[in-house]
Amino acid sequence: IEDLKAERKKTKVIIKVTIKNSGDFPGKEVAQLFVTSPHAEKHPLRELLDYQKTDKLIAGQSQELTFNIDFDRVSCWDEELHSSTMDIGEYTFQVGDKKVKIKL
Repeated sequence: IEDLKAERKKTKVIIKVTIKNSGDFPGKEVAQLFVTSPHAEKHPLRELLDYQKTDKLIAGQSQELTFNIDFDRVSCWDEELHSSTMDIGEYTFQVGDKKVKIKL
């Protein structure tokens, strides 16, 4: 897992990551996208947002995966306001493999 890129749009964030088969045999890989909220005390330390599987890659072959995450996926319910809200601050996105080892 390499080359993580994030681009903020009006109502979503687009995360792109390149997966490379660094082994000697063809295979597939599962990439899991996690988010950490700027106010982690109100949220899980890392929350799984999405996952994708690559095509079958031969040894040395790479594939770019794209995650489209709407902002409402990282919002939470505010009991006082009776509406969904997003915490103000910087969100951290991480991508890991199926063994949940965070790579980037």
